[in-house]
Amino acid sequence: MRHHLIPMSALFVSALFISSILLSQTAPQAATAQGKAASAEAVDPHDLSGVWEAPVRVTTGNEISPMTPWGKEQFEQHKPFNGPRMIPLEESNDPMIKCDPLGFPRNLFYEIRHMKFVQTPSETVQLFQYQAVWREIWTDGRKLPTNIGQPGGPDPRWYGYSVGRWDGNAFVINTTGVDDRSWLDVYGNPHSVEMRVEERYTRLDHDHLKLTVMIDDPKAYTKPFLAQPGLVFRLATKGGVAGMVAWSTGELPEQMCVPSEAANYEGLVAAPAAGKTNK
Repeated sequence: MRHHLIPMSALFVSALFISSILLSQTAPQAATAQGKAASAEAVDPHDLSGVWEAPVRVTTGNEISPMTPWGKEQFEQHKPFNGPRMIPLEESNDPMIKCDPLGFPRNLFYEIRHMKFVQTPSETVQLFQYQAVWREIWTDGRKLPTNIGQPGGPDPRWYGYSVGRWDGNAFVINTTGVDDRSWLDVYGNPHSVEMRVEERYTRLDHDHLKLTVMIDDPKAYTKPFLAQPGLVFRLATKGGVAGMVAWSTGELPEQMCVPSEAANYEGLVAAPAAGKTNK
């Protein structure tokens, strides 16, 4: 931002100073009143429409259940560039570095930013800003497939197979069949194709939507665990939350992971940072 130095008389400066004091006293009160009015606005708790935003958030590691021997073996093979085991980006084998899909439910823990629900009688479609990902969540009464990855069964998918239902005012989504090439989170915690995930979305009021995520993966972990204890989304406004950009038109901002750009970054930044140079 450019700044201009403009000569001002002492009288003008005094007037400006007094005006700023008055504005500082009244503006927060007005903003607070408007915020309370919006939150108190009547809303159907079964209506999840709109663009929702939240800060980038990752699992802490403390939320992970003890691993099985298979889970530990997978975990040791993963080399994350975040967290307590972090290594230089150039040496990491995190799939997202090369723009592989984040997969599910990692996309709920990392780079979540903005999302949008589109509800129909038979299914709910969930749209995510990062990598322009969409999920089909079936609400027509169908059951989840039970033979995923087996002869005659469907193939695993990066974002699995999902069905949804209402439990009171909570929209409950159950997902299975997630491709195990993806990581559970940014720290390299693993998951298997057998993993089952339960999401619960609860609209708290007009402006806030709460998400919890339960993981049950007996092949990788010794017991189920609450991977996301309660992330609260805010209904997006033109100004956004914490400086993030959202649009009052309801459009999701574009945020793509482009393989050519990722490769260029790795060569120009990641490799030199790790002490490697191209010959």
